[in-house]
Amino acid sequence: MESRIVVLGNKDHGKSTLIGSLLMETGAVTAQRVDDARKTSESLGRKFEPGYILDSFEEERKNEMTIDTTRAYLTYKGSRIEFIDVPGHEELIKNMMSGASYADSALLIVSAREIEGFTEQSRRHLFIASMLGIRKLVVAINKMDAVGYSDRIFENTKREIEEYIMKVGISFREIFFVPVSAYNAENLCRPSGNMRWYNGTVLVELLSWKSVDNGDAQKEGVATLRGFLDREKGIVMGRVVAGKIMEGEELSLMPQGSVMRITELFVGEQKKESALKGENIAFVPEERISSEVRGSVISSQGAGIESSVALKARIFIVSDISGDVSIKMNGIASECAAIKVIETTDIMTGKRTGKARIIPMQNTAYAEIETVRPLVYAQFRRIPELGRFMIYSNGSFSGIGLVE
Repeated sequence: MESRIVVLGNKDHGKSTLIGSLLMETGAVTAQRVDDARKTSESLGRKFEPGYILDSFEEERKNEMTIDTTRAYLTYKGSRIEFIDVPGHEELIKNMMSGASYADSALLIVSAREIEGFTEQSRRHLFIASMLGIRKLVVAINKMDAVGYSDRIFENTKREIEEYIMKVGISFREIFFVPVSAYNAENLCRPSGNMRWYNGTVLVELLSWKSVDNGDAQKEGVATLRGFLDREKGIVMGRVVAGKIMEGEELSLMPQGSVMRITELFVGEQKKESALKGENIAFVPEERISSEVRGSVISSQGAGIESSVALKARIFIVSDISGDVSIKMNGIASECAAIKVIETTDIMTGKRTGKARIIPMQNTAYAEIETVRPLVYAQFRRIPELGRFMIYSNGSFSGIGLVE
């Protein structure tokens, strides 16, 4: 079993320290790497910092800031956990979006210290994680040693986060809170003697539990196509993103608008009668496909896949949208003919406003988008791979959108 967890939170709240301590506590890091981190700490005139196990750039260590997405792995009781540690500072929020899009759970680290606390950046991270479809959230309230292991401060911080989630209207299927001291490795893998008032589960146990699985919400088969494996033989390659694709089944091919059947289906190098969600496939269609297939989609009848130049989506903007605007979905880019904003939402307060000509940065909007070329899509809540897109303005990344 594997869990992919994006690590969220402000840069000063102990993200790297927490992951570094977890790696040491679970034996997932070599003694040599720990020794290197100790030497780095000494050379910088600081006491030992577990976060240096992760930070691989000298500039990061000097500035005490992780500047790129870092991945780390550990195994606990047979479960493999992959951490996606992303930048916590505002300037690199687009990197956080990219990192979060590959996770199925989120770990938010919030400092218990009053001068740090539940910041605007932490709120943005929570909002984006929810927007990206992450449903399991674990909140580690860190630096409990700095506040005298106060249960009152823990409860107050927890209540503030819960109130924000309710006020803004974001949702997670599961939410857990745990008080920790990342530097002292308290409540990470073993209960802390300094926080006997906490009778919940330690952090690593919470992280290793897989999120509740209600089954594949999309039963009909859907696969995205990546191109020809062998154009001369007409062999197409792709990936199943929902349900089951079966040999001999009548499938829709979009945006071509045609119907096709698979005569031979391969998963890896093995010939199969069917392929399941998450599997890479190659297949031979009954009739050769003459058009370019990259970005096309095959699906069972009734799968609810659409191909159109118009879609409605929830979008989140990180920089001004002006000039030439385009969106990229499923590997295909298209210029936008128009973006009509129906409603905007302030992600700090949850306040909603009506139609607007400009989308405020760091906020979200519900909009109607018209593209120049047809795109194939589905609602994000049903098929995330076909419901997420990136927004570009004059060639630069400007935001992310989810089809509703």
